[in-house]
Amino acid sequence: MVPKIHKRGSSFKGAAAYLLHDKGRAQTAERVAWTQTRNLAVDDDPQTAWRIMAATAMDQSRLKEEAGIKATGRKSSQAVLHFTLSWHPDEKVSREEMLSAADGAIEVLKASDRQAMVICHTDEEQPHIHILLNRISPEDGRMLSTSKEKLKLSKWAEAYEKERGKVYCEQRVINNAARDRGEFTRAEKEPARHIFEQGQAVNDNEAKAGQRRKDLELARKSRQMQDRHREEWKSLETDFQSRKSALQAQKEIDIGKAKAEVRKSYRRKWEEQHHEHESQKRLFEKQCAQRTEQLEENEQTLLGKAKNRVGAIKELFTRGAISSPEQRLRSAHQSEEREIEQRQARENASLEAQQKAEERLKARKVTEDHQEALQGEIERFRERRNDLILTQQLEQGKIRAEWKTRNAQRREAFAEMEAEQEPKQSHMPEKAEAFDYRKRLKQAFESSNDNQRDRGSDDRGR
Repeated sequence: MVPKIHKRGSSFKGAAAYLLHDKGRAQTAERVAWTQTRNLAVDDDPQTAWRIMAATAMDQSRLKEEAGIKATGRKSSQAVLHFTLSWHPDEKVSREEMLSAADGAIEVLKASDRQAMVICHTDEEQPHIHILLNRISPEDGRMLSTSKEKLKLSKWAEAYEKERGKVYCEQRVINNAARDRGEFTRAEKEPARHIFEQGQAVNDNEAKAGQRRKDLELARKSRQMQDRHREEWKSLETDFQSRKSALQAQKEIDIGKAKAEVRKSYRRKWEEQHHEHESQKRLFEKQCAQRTEQLEENEQTLLGKAKNRVGAIKELFTRGAISSPEQRLRSAHQSEEREIEQRQARENASLEAQQKAEERLKARKVTEDHQEALQGEIERFRERRNDLILTQQLEQGKIRAEWKTRNAQRREAFAEMEAEQEPKQSHMPEKAEAFDYRKRLKQAFESSNDNQRDRGSDDRGR
């Protein structure tokens, strides 16, 4: 069992056009043995099946909204997942076994709830099926995760072969065991199709092997260019993010400094207000002491007692109750004390609001300066990105030109080799024989005409 995940895409129409027809954009479908669907109402109409999958993918936003899922996160249009399950040419696999294997692979990918179509092809020596799967959930519009999908299928394929009683791919068992030990293991990439096809027939031919070496060398050069391009983009992005982070950190530092300067400038105001409030409290305490002393003096004389009783009568008319002079004085002191505390609290809040407003003003100025610096970094990043795009496009164009030249050289070399392998002058005897036959026929025809002319002359002479 060899599972292979193909490149993800966004067109169900294009994938179905390839899977449901013969190769080479043919309209025939002789290689398609049978099809079957999963989580789709249609099972015998693959053309309708892929259209339903495409409609589900296009309806992703509505499905999420109805399911109460926020439309956040990274957006992706690659809803098409296409993978292949291939058996060994010696294996005899029934349709039921193929469908069971397809269901097992889909379950391993945690896609049992997704829409899928299984297509069996008969154009290869080995039995194999294709699975066209919609990554968008028809229930809530969520996108199927692709995390470690190749490793999951590799583990599943190993267990599948062991369950069937024979392991055809020993290297996969070794690689999975290495991964279980924490070692990073990756299978070798398949060579390009034209290199592979040429390589199959040139093992015993030095001239063709030389052409293959040239292909491999140019392919290696192309890979090195692609790796370098990826590193250049990674370096550009890393440098930009580093500069942004440095600007952000500097902004926080500058905001802290600006606020510290404001607080320092307000420190004297706070001190002055504190001293003023303390002075008010001392004055109030002094006044309270004087009033208490005056009350005590009034109680020593008849006139003073009369004054205190007048206060009691006023309280009776205002509050409907009579309290002692000491209680009235204490109540008055408490009321004045609350008023002083409330007034001082309002003054403190006002001064604090002024300070916070100035701090925000300073912080806003720092933020505006930071935005200008950040915009400068963005413009610098864009210039570097445009330069990098232009440089890489030139290099890619050069590589494409080299491949075009290489392909032409390869075709020319193979044509020369085929010409050398054909028997020389293979058709010359036939051509010579035909030429001689036509020549003899012409001579005989001319000779017959001459004889007729001679006979005609004799008759006229007689």
